[in-house]
Amino acid sequence: MKKNDSWVKLYRSILDWEWYTDINTKTLFIHLLLVCNFKDKTWRNIKINRGQLITGRKVLSSQTGLSEQQIRTALEKLIITKEVTKVKTNGYTLLTLINYDKYQTTNSEDQPRNNQGITKDQPQLKKGKKERNISTTSTVIEKIKNNFKLLESMAKDMNVSVEDVQSKIEGFVLHNFSINKIWVNDSDLFSHFKYSIKKRSFDIVNESEVTINLNWFIKQFNQRCKGSFKGTKKVKELFVVQLNNGFTGGEMKTAIDNLFSSDDRNFFHKKSNFKFATPEYLLKNDNLNKYLNTFKLKIERKPSYLKGFEV
Repeated sequence: MKKNDSWVKLYRSILDWEWYTDINTKTLFIHLLLVCNFKDKTWRNIKINRGQLITGRKVLSSQTGLSEQQIRTALEKLIITKEVTKVKTNGYTLLTLINYDKYQTTNSEDQPRNNQGITKDQPQLKKGKKERNISTTSTVIEKIKNNFKLLESMAKDMNVSVEDVQSKIEGFVLHNFSINKIWVNDSDLFSHFKYSIKKRSFDIVNESEVTINLNWFIKQFNQRCKGSFKGTKKVKELFVVQLNNGFTGGEMKTAIDNLFSSDDRNFFHKKSNFKFATPEYLLKNDNLNKYLNTFKLKIERKPSYLKGFEV
């Protein structure tokens, strides 16, 4: 089959991808989707699997119009966020798109000709009689918000207002997308939401406490990097999600210290002069947990009514 007769599928959830606004990284990633193998092949007696390709910076530069340095930087970003792996030898460089098979299918009904593209944050549904495609955060949030019977029942059972229940929806959805949660269907989604909120005994986060904690977090971040970051609306949303995930002030401080560590294992941020080390980056997806456990530093836990946040 000729390459110009085939196509890739690109999910709209790529709009929420952390590198979507990074033109060079987005360009390279989509290019790799288009040029990688959609079926296993052999090259010079080397097996190249689906989702893999043999290439180099010069070739990618020529194909995309990016400079070799831009290719290098973009590739390092894709590697550190586990979109791509790289194996380099004296003779060639083998790139692998990590989630290629997970998000692609050769099913003739869904894809009559070729492979489909991937995005890291695209949840999948298990096969079942009532399978539906729950594909974006906004779709899932609206599904729960529109289930008034569920919200009213939960509010009554927990003796809180419907508005209180609604305030938990976004955090629940963002957290589960960050861990690639699988829902069988709408019923499974609603049951999981109800169980998750009840399990946490509906500990409503006080708005003033969130503000105090967020200010502390931003202060710690700026002191560590000598920056002037602000607690923007987006940062606040991500911060609340991580509060609901149970992260304490001590753990966040350790993650900040690790993010700006001069350890050789922190090569990506060291090489980029910590340009991409921002509060939003640290609070996204599973980055807090990743940097909390990177160098196994001792976590200082101080119990307080602010759960480890000290102004």
